[in-house]
Formats: sequence, structure tokens, C-alpha cells
Amino acid sequence: MRPINEPNAKFYAPALAENMVERPALTKILKKAAKKRIVFVSAPDGFGKTTAVAQWLRQSEQEVLWLSLYEYDNAPTIFFHLLCERFCAVQRENQALSDILHDPAFNANPADNTIRLLQQVNFAEQEYVLVIDDAHFLSDEKLQEAFLAVQQHFPETVLTVLITHDAIPPKTLAFAGGEETCALITAKELAFTTTEIKKYFRRFNRRLTEAEAALVKQTTKGWAMGVHVLASQKIDPNDQSDRELFQHYFAQSVWDLLSSDLQDFLLRTSIAAKLTPELADRLTNRTDSSRLLAELATQNLFITCFNEEHYRYHPVFAAFLQERLAQREKRLVEGLYQIAADYWLEQNEVFLARGYAFKSGSQERITQTNYAVVNTSGRGTNISVEEFLNIFCTYSKNTLFAEKDFPYPYLYSQFAGYYFLIGDAAMTEYCLDALYASLPTIKADYPQFLADALLMTFVDYRKELPQILKEFLKSPALSKFKERLAWSTITMQLPFIHRSSRDMCGLGGFSGLKIPTATNAILGSRGTSMMLLIQAGLLFEKNQLRKSLALLKKAGALMDQPDIDEETIFCFLMQQLALYQALGEDDRVKDAEKALTYFFKTTDNQVFRKNYQAFQTRRALRNGDPVAAKQWLAQLSKHDHSFELYRIYQHGTTARALLVLNQKAEAARFCQRLKQLAKDFRRPADLAEALILEAVLNWHTNQQAPAVDLLKEALLMMQEYDYVRVIAAEGAAVLPILERLMTFHSTKEPNLKSGFLNKVHALTQKNAQQQSGIAKNLHPARKKLSKQQLRMLDLLAQGYKNAEIVEQTGLTIATVKYHLSAAYRKLGVTNGADAVKAARKRRILK
Repeated sequence: MRPINEPNAKFYAPALAENMVERPALTKILKKAAKKRIVFVSAPDGFGKTTAVAQWLRQSEQEVLWLSLYEYDNAPTIFFHLLCERFCAVQRENQALSDILHDPAFNANPADNTIRLLQQVNFAEQEYVLVIDDAHFLSDEKLQEAFLAVQQHFPETVLTVLITHDAIPPKTLAFAGGEETCALITAKELAFTTTEIKKYFRRFNRRLTEAEAALVKQTTKGWAMGVHVLASQKIDPNDQSDRELFQHYFAQSVWDLLSSDLQDFLLRTSIAAKLTPELADRLTNRTDSSRLLAELATQNLFITCFNEEHYRYHPVFAAFLQERLAQREKRLVEGLYQIAADYWLEQNEVFLARGYAFKSGSQERITQTNYAVVNTSGRGTNISVEEFLNIFCTYSKNTLFAEKDFPYPYLYSQFAGYYFLIGDAAMTEYCLDALYASLPTIKADYPQFLADALLMTFVDYRKELPQILKEFLKSPALSKFKERLAWSTITMQLPFIHRSSRDMCGLGGFSGLKIPTATNAILGSRGTSMMLLIQAGLLFEKNQLRKSLALLKKAGALMDQPDIDEETIFCFLMQQLALYQALGEDDRVKDAEKALTYFFKTTDNQVFRKNYQAFQTRRALRNGDPVAAKQWLAQLSKHDHSFELYRIYQHGTTARALLVLNQKAEAARFCQRLKQLAKDFRRPADLAEALILEAVLNWHTNQQAPAVDLLKEALLMMQEYDYVRVIAAEGAAVLPILERLMTFHSTKEPNLKSGFLNKVHALTQKNAQQQSGIAKNLHPARKKLSKQQLRMLDLLAQGYKNAEIVEQTGLTIATVKYHLSAAYRKLGVTNGADAVKAARKRRILK
């Protein structure tokens, strides 16, 4: 990233022409709007939005923080990094700002880290105006909401102005604070009045009557560009529609008068949203672009100069030029995009380069920019999943994938990966199906992308893993798999490889050698270690701990091999820690924790850190630790309501934290979302976990029968794989439900095997003795028992049967049963013995 003290061309406001016509009425409107905290300036291109704002701010005493955006800035990490850079320019000496901005953790949670940085800026008494020009490039809805949430943390002395050609939806206005907080300037306010039209025409020595000015207003609807065209050229407004004004003016009155040399220059450089003299030289094979661009800007030929190294064509003008450029040979146009991609790659503007690479259609350049994205992290290993989502995907998702005819079949693998990671099963399956349909085309026309495409099918949860690996072995791209995994993820950077990008439980009974052989052929030592870790993980779930440890040690012997990546090392270290904890070997646990501490010193990957934190938090939560629960919930982003698949382990920790804090309603909603995510992606172990957590919640909210049913569903699911630990891990929280189920299981659920149930029960009892459980603080809302209900329970406690209670009280048998039934419901039990225990526990019976 660029050092703070190095200027960014995006931070320059456009220069105003010396003979600019002043618009005092519009300036007055903008000054009034500035009394709010946010000003939206929204109108189509050509209405003079940027000029009007720049003109107003030239007269202002506030310090202006200008930020111009491009389409490639439409990604959380890139945008928030730019925003923070802009604020850092206020205090270049403030080292705390630089430390936050360049902390590797910034990319993992850019919105929250921006808030943290803002808290370190000393705004003092100075008033500021943050102007975000071309804000329509922030087209990602979640990014828009994240920015508006961050904006609420700006001090009162910072006014925000957003300039966009998009209409502002009511939902966005409401989210930003509504009319109380926001002002909206639209085409209605920006439109030239008849008085301003007459004034503008006088610049060109043309004097209009009131009727003529009204006709210009009617023809142009006050559109600044249209007024300029009619004023500068002798065009009869009666002969033109507002849509044709610019095309007619430029084609006949300007374009045809330009030399062919200058026309060629304009066409070739029109592809660049951000134009520098050096890039212009390359696109045109010239050496004098710096002089020519400066002359064009001086002549006001619809090109804006931000500084001597940064120019931009007016959007309407650029559209005109690109329309003409499209008529030229396709190969020429693609060649121009290739030149731009190469140039920005040299400048280390990787995301600009990637956008041009896509437009060029050059497979070589797309591949180069893919790898360049990884190398921006400075690591030769896996990019963080969060960086992949926040940086790598957003432009592609919002721009390329929105095209009607998707021209990049070889990129379906990346879109499938994107939707897979964020937990959108429907779109994942759509992209995978499109990818399968495109494989013949990819194989024939884009062979260098075949390995990427086939690797993506690994996560197709609709297929069995042995089937997929057999298909891999037949692939001509087999030799490329290892290379492609240098920037891909197999594990989603989750802590346990057997429950990572897919649930490997189906491999538990697989005894053949084909899978280990295949993974070794594809991935070398990495493949061997991964298979050992998967097998160790499966044995761990079956509570065969010593066998698991033996395989883990074999995997550990491979960890120093040069082809072992960070993901594999992390999974090894986490499985090692989990095993030693399960074995109760405290000294080994400490050693394993020290190994992880050392590992984190060698990596910037924040996803690894979060998953380790989630693991350690779970350990505390199983003792019902409310402090750990609060700390975990406090570090979650308040601006992120997504439910990504790659965070499924963290989601499980969040659900437990909510249960520990007795936040029953939120815990219920969270468990439902967790359950649905696991179902959508066919993850049996995660689904069983979600069912168990829901069962625990139900049991402690007077819904014991549904709790037993949920646990039974989880047991039947895990019995198929002999997974003991998934159920037993919750110990004391699940033990009473398990024991209730075991009382009736032989008659109510014959499919549950006694042997499996007994193993689960034994381990659950052991865990319950060691940990107080996540339900320690979980209590139902207590309902008061009536006098009659208490009297019935007291008689039950004394050993009386229902018929004897009838004799004692003189009540009918139906009335006795009615009061007892009501008492059972209020106490959350289903029989007299449990009712007496519960009443004594609540100290309402002796």
C-alpha cells in the first residue's frame, strides 16, 4: 500500500475554469444543505454536480477532504483504506493512524478498523467537508450500508458530501438518518434557471429574450451540458431533443473539425477512467501526451485535470468516444485494454489492472492479475479468505457478473467460490452447473483455466468426494493443481480439516488406497499430510484418541516440508491442541498453545486468529463463563449481519455465547440460521451441532419433548458415522436430555443403537463432571404456581397417588389432573417425580 505521506491523485478536487459562471442561488442551496450531516448530490451526468460542489467549497472556510472514486474501488478493503488514507492526510505525523492503516488486521474488518482509526484523529476545532465524488461506484449494497454506519462515527465537525449520478433510494436515506440528518440535492436544484441560462449565453456574446431562455430551459430541462452546447453553438433548440444535443454538437461542431491525429489520440485514451500522461503515451505510441493533455484541459475539451499526473474525460464525452472506438477492430480495442492492464500492474495498482485485464479478454493478463492480488499481501501462500472476499471478488461480482451475456466462462469457478464462501447455496449451485456446462469450452479454448475450474468442483457438496477425486485423476490438468492451490483455499481456513470446505464424514469408512494416492499425486507432501489430518480428525470425532494421535504425529513429521502451506500447518496445530485437551494432558496442551502463538507470529492471516479465538472461547463457554461470552460477542462487527459459510465455526461459538448469557430469543434465531446453513451445504456434523444447541435451548425453556426430538435427530445423524464427540462435547448441557431419551429409546426409537448411545452417554457424563456446561445460566422465565397447584405437588411429594389426593382434597379426579398438568407445564417437566424435584430446586416445596 502507498505510504501515508505520499499524495494520492484521487485526493485532488478538479480545477475550476477561470471564466466559470457563478451560480449564487445554487451555492445558497448547498450552504443551507450543509447544515445537515450528510448531503447527497444526485443527478445524471452533465448536470454539473462536481463543478457546483467545487464552486461552493472554493468559498468555504472548511477544510476540504476530496476523494474521487473509480469502479475498481467498489470493495470494502480498498474503499475503507482510501477513506482512511484521506483522513490520515489531515495529520501526517500521527503514527497511531499509520499503525492502524498498515496493521494486517485492517483488511479482515475494514469498517470497524476505520472507526478505530477515526477515534485516533485529532479533529480539533477545524471543520471539514469530506467529498466523495462519483460515489455511484460504491454499488455494493453492503458496502454502502457499512460506509453509512461508519459515517455515524464522524465527529460533528465533519460534513459528508456524496456526489452520484444514481438516484438515492428511500431505504438509503432512512439508513443514513432520514431528513433530520440528510439533505438531498437533485437535478431539480442543479438545473439552470432561465436567469442563469441568459447569463451563461452572454459568455458567448449571445443575448436571449425571456421567451428564448424559457425555450432553452424547456429543451434542455436545465441540463448544464445541454445549456453549454446550445450557448456555444448556434443550434436551434426547436430542432433538438435533449438526448441528441451532445451527440449532434460534438459530431458536427467539434469532432469533424479535429485532425485525424487528435481524433485517434482521444479514441485510444478514452478507455482509461484514470488517465496519466505516461499511460496516454503507451496507448497512442506518442511521447508528447503530457503537453497535449494539458492543452486539452485548458481548451475545456471535456477533460478534467486533477493534477498534472491525473486527468479524466467527462462521462458524457467518454461515452461518445467509446461508442466510436467500438466501431474499430476488436483486436485493436482489446490491445488497448492489455496495455492499460500492463501499465497499472507495473504501478502496483493491481485492482485497476485486473479490471482492464478482464476487458482485454487476455487470459495471460487475467492470470497475472489474479496472482498479483495474492502477492499484494507480501506472502507466497494462501490469501486470507476475508481478503479474497473483501478485495478479490467484489468488482467481479458487481460488474462482470451483472453483464447480460457473461463473457468469461473460465471465471465461473471464481464466482462459485465467492458464493460458496459467503454461504449462498442457490448461487453456488447455479455457478457450479454453469461451470460444468462450460468445461468443454474451457478445455478447448482456455486450457490454462481448466485446473481452476476442476479444483472448484472439489467443494461441490452434491457429489461424493471419492467420485470427485476419480475425476481429478483423469484430468489432463492434474499437473497444474498444485500450482493453482498457491492462491486457493481447500479448508476455508477453518480449524479442522475434516470439517472444512466440506464435511469429510463420508470418508470414515473408506478403507481403500485410492484417495491417499490421488491426493499425493495432486498435492505431494501436502496431500499426504492432509489425508493424515482428515483421518486423525475422523478418529477424533469417534473418540478413538490414541489412534488419532498416532496419525497426527505422522502428519507432524511432514510439517517442515517445503510444499506444506499455512492452512495445513494451522489445521495440524489446532487438531493437536484439541487432541491433547481431550486426553487431559495439560503439559502438552501448553506446548500446543505455544506452538500456535509462534505460528501467529509468522502469519498475517486474521481468519486463523479468529478461529483459534473461537476455539478457546468455546472451551470457556463449556464452563458457562459469562465473561468469555461477553468478550466474544463484543468483538463481533456491529455492521455485519451476514452469515458466511467460511465463518461457520465462529457462528457456532456465537450461538453458545448467546446461550451462556441467557439471550434466549437471539440464540433461537441464531440456531435456526446455523441449522439452515448446515442443511444448505450438506454438512452433517455442523447440522448435528445446531440441533443439539437448539435442543439445549428448548430443554431449558420448558419445551422438553421438542428437545428430546431434536437430540434424537442429531443422534441418528451422527450414529451413521460413529461420531461420539459432537454430542458428548456439550456435557452437562445435553446430559439430562440424553438421559430422558435413553429412558424410552428402545420403544420410541428402535433405530438408535444401544452401543452408540452408551458410548455417547459415557463420554457425556465424563464431560459433565469436568465442565458445568453452556446451559449453566440458562433459565426459563419462571411462572408462579397457584395455591391449588402447590397443594397438589405437596401431596405428591408426601407420596400420595392421584386417587388418594382426591380423597384428601375432596376434588374430582379431573380437577386434580388439571392442576397437576398445569404445574408440570409451568415447571417445564412431564411427570410427578421431576415436578417435585423442580419445585424443591426452586424452593417452593420443602
